[in-house]
Amino acid sequence: MKERLLFHSNFTSLLPAQNNPLKPRRIVGTRLHGIDAANSLNSDWMRKWCDCVLEYADAILIAADCACCSPLRERLHGHQPRVTVLLVDPWLSVTHPLNTLVEKALFDGAAELILQSSEVWIDKRCIEAMSRHLEEDTLVVGAGFSERHADFAGTVPLDGLASPWNTLALWDLKKLARTGFLPVSGGLLAGIPGGMEEVAAISLLQHMDPVSCRAKVFKASRRHWAIHALTPERAALHEIKMQTKYQRAERQLQHLGIPRGSVILLEGGETSLSKSETK
Repeated sequence: MKERLLFHSNFTSLLPAQNNPLKPRRIVGTRLHGIDAANSLNSDWMRKWCDCVLEYADAILIAADCACCSPLRERLHGHQPRVTVLLVDPWLSVTHPLNTLVEKALFDGAAELILQSSEVWIDKRCIEAMSRHLEEDTLVVGAGFSERHADFAGTVPLDGLASPWNTLALWDLKKLARTGFLPVSGGLLAGIPGGMEEVAAISLLQHMDPVSCRAKVFKASRRHWAIHALTPERAALHEIKMQTKYQRAERQLQHLGIPRGSVILLEGGETSLSKSETK
């Protein structure tokens, strides 16, 4: 009898949390691999980042490659069970680890998935303001970050510079799960660069369901992205990514052959990203 109870306990722990009253409503997902993990593995950055994130999230999922998974698990051991480090090996593409986060968040029963860079620090008030805009007709609400990002007003055609970025984006998980992030954005197709996965996914979901898949960018009056703390190698890669966001999204849309989506700018001066210097 004892063995049967033990088996039942272990088996039910592997089932999706669909009927669990304690299931997390909001999960934050982030990715760490290669040079992206330098700050996290060489300092208390991730411990402090997790402390900040857990003020507005029920749980954190970290997709990590084989080089940084074990060190991260050791460093974040004290944050269990609310922080889970997921080994993604092999790390195949841009979209592979993202979809790992999507599926694990679904498995855990979340309603909202925030995809957030570990270089971004944000306070609870900003997240709650973004969440209020994740209405029944909305797929995703992203934060605006730079002069090159979301420099528009009203509703405009979606492109790489006028899209929510997974640098910080709040997704309706059930809607996102209809497609996940598309392989065309993975960087594995010859002549089609990876990244900017948001544009292809949003455009397809709006094509499938134009009524309830609005995309929004929340332009905070004060915003901060801790790129000043990047290693020289990571900073150089960051600049290349910024300069190619538009072109990458365009190539992917051309390959898909679907209509371009649209995005709405929300003015929201009451929200702000907190300064990493205080961490």
